[in-house]
Amino acid sequence: MAHCGHGREISSRELEIVLEPELRMKKLMKSSTVSVEPSIPIRRYYRSGQELVRMAVVYHEEKNYELAYMFYMRFMVLFLEEISKHPEYAAFSHEQKQKTKKKCMSTLPIAETLKSKLLKQFEEEYNTFREEQARIEAEIEKARAQEAENSRKLREAELARHHQPSIIGSQDLSPSRYPLSPSAPPVLPPRPATPPIYAPPCIDNSTTEDSSNLYPQCAYDAHPSAPEDTSFRSPRDPPQAPSRSLKPHTPSSSAPSVDRSNKPLSLLGGGGGALRRVRIPTALVTRFLDIAAPNTRNNVETCGILAGIVRQGELCTTHLLIPEQSGTADSCTTHEEERLFAVQDQHGIITLGWIHTHPSQTAFLSSVDLHTHCSYQLMMPEAVAVVCAPKFDHNAVFSLTPDYGLDFIADCRETGFHPHPAKPPLFKEADHAVMDDHGTVEVVDLRH
Repeated sequence: MAHCGHGREISSRELEIVLEPELRMKKLMKSSTVSVEPSIPIRRYYRSGQELVRMAVVYHEEKNYELAYMFYMRFMVLFLEEISKHPEYAAFSHEQKQKTKKKCMSTLPIAETLKSKLLKQFEEEYNTFREEQARIEAEIEKARAQEAENSRKLREAELARHHQPSIIGSQDLSPSRYPLSPSAPPVLPPRPATPPIYAPPCIDNSTTEDSSNLYPQCAYDAHPSAPEDTSFRSPRDPPQAPSRSLKPHTPSSSAPSVDRSNKPLSLLGGGGGALRRVRIPTALVTRFLDIAAPNTRNNVETCGILAGIVRQGELCTTHLLIPEQSGTADSCTTHEEERLFAVQDQHGIITLGWIHTHPSQTAFLSSVDLHTHCSYQLMMPEAVAVVCAPKFDHNAVFSLTPDYGLDFIADCRETGFHPHPAKPPLFKEADHAVMDDHGTVEVVDLRH
């Protein structure tokens, strides 16, 4: 949040409005830039491409034209410019590549129409800002002129009082007859009230977090804040999580550095500084634990996929998908992902994260879990990992730390269980996720 000189906070949207329309459009197009990560399977990009279009359509219907344009542009940039750089591109399905390129061609006119509409909107907002700025500056000048006039009249009144002729006549004015009291100063006429001075908003570009809007009629809140408490756990304190690493690891005194300067923007991210809220029905966890109970009794992990929709800037989990899978005491592997994709296409839902059990351990992210979740969060920064520890009646929602953990795991090339540094933290409880006691969930079990 930026602050102006007279104390009022300036929102990121106000900072956008003060930009000339062409500059604002260039900034929006820059947020549409994407690149491919070679370690992420190319099939995941093609799946995410469909989710990009779904989110763009929702934002378009909600008249959030900036985000709609951004997601349409990311879709086209990804599949017309970037996807051919992926190492698996040459061997990927020719039919799927042609189908996606055709979709890009049909998306192009939609994006061009949105661009024209946005330029007109930006022009109107910029002109309104300039008019408001001129009005405020005129009020300031008027207030200053009134203050100067009031000061002039006050000085004239004081001078007139001091030079007023004596009307006492021949009366004895000696100090002995009329002694002066040093504790009683002369009473001056009251100072006229002066109008308040208004100042125009001054811009500080040091931060750009969201806040209230300068023009409420143009405002929209795509990124509502999430409550701080996002865990849902039993009253008792679970014991320390056992290590799932192959060998102990002693962190060095200084954490290895991560270069973020060349990191691409998240493909499915909202484009702003704040994460969108993720809503997870409380009933989803209960249903999942019931489904996983037979495996839990046999000390075998169970996993599922969280899927849902975008609604008024929030990511709402509506479906729990249970894929065909095989598990052990500390791992779970999914199979036949094409069936998952078909279900998502059928219901028009996008991937929001995943959920799995730790049958005999507490809720945390192992090294294998960190790498599994990394691919989700690289695609969508809001993606969450729900971990259920039924033995300890302990459940939690996690995400990789965006300032360190995400990049560190993305750059890690080790596989299987392996040690990671403990500090800085690689993951944390996801404070942008909220458990919804009133939310409902549809379960699709593909194991049968």
